[in-house]
Amino acid sequence: QEVIESYRQNVIETFDNDIDFGSYIRYSTQLQINDNQIGEFSIEWQGDMHKLAIINYDLYSKASPDRIIYGIITPSVYDEGSWKLVALLTAHEISKIFNVKSHQLPESSRQKRSFRRQLVPPRIDDDLIKNTEWTLNFKIPDQLSEQSWIEKCKYSLENHDLPLIPIISIKDNHHEINWIQFVYGGSQRIYFNIAVNYQKVQLLFDGYCHEQIADGTVIPNDVSNMMVKYYPNIVVCECNLDLNDIRRGNK
Repeated sequence: QEVIESYRQNVIETFDNDIDFGSYIRYSTQLQINDNQIGEFSIEWQGDMHKLAIINYDLYSKASPDRIIYGIITPSVYDEGSWKLVALLTAHEISKIFNVKSHQLPESSRQKRSFRRQLVPPRIDDDLIKNTEWTLNFKIPDQLSEQSWIEKCKYSLENHDLPLIPIISIKDNHHEINWIQFVYGGSQRIYFNIAVNYQKVQLLFDGYCHEQIADGTVIPNDVSNMMVKYYPNIVVCECNLDLNDIRRGNK
């Protein structure tokens, strides 16, 4: 715990507590794993060979605010197969200590174009709410009928005081941005939420339309383009996430 606190004090970015900082580190590590960005090196130090890996956490040094600091992780001597964070260093420090040059360092996951494009706030409209199969795919509040739930969602879309918050969602070896829209539950000041995300529409249909069907032909491109055009770009992906999960993912 003291180690995590010392690392947190060395970065510009602010975190409410060590638990939030630890969650950020775990999320960032998984992003780097998914993007194949973790650089693994064998380093000679004090006459011995040491294995280490470098992670880009998208954090900046408090001592040098214009410099990114990278996580240095090494195999744990106590838990075979696991790694532990042992230092946060700038590119200059890494080069000086380990002779790993800046071009060898991992690129940012959060600065990737595919990631940043998902950070554009989506336009959630009434049609999306109306056309979502709520009772079939989601667990809506027990005290509400599907029609009442739809009406509350529509009302909440027009209430600009209710926040729309981006969070990182990680499942298996894939991550994406989910946008959380809070839903006003009624006079008791109860709030629910829905999560929407951008669909990788072209990728979905590329995979489908380029598979050969039984007679050996392929679905024509004009048909594929029309399917893409009319396929909804925003879909509801989850409903009523835990508030702690929302807070941890909003980093």
